[in-house]
Amino acid sequence: MPDGVREISGREIAQPSPPPRREPPPPRENPPPPRENPPPSPREQNRPQRIIDTFA
Repeated sequence: MPDGVREISGREIAQPSPPPRREPPPPRENPPPPRENPPPSPREQNRPQRIIDTFA
């Protein structure tokens, strides 16, 4: 049913619908800053450092 049209006793009467009341959204708490580097996976943490240096 289109906005502003109400069906009364089988007849459609066009009525101006009042503007919807929108309450202001609640203030957001500070969102956590996005992480630039995701934490390394356990597989990468367990890898010996000297092997990484060998391929570097």
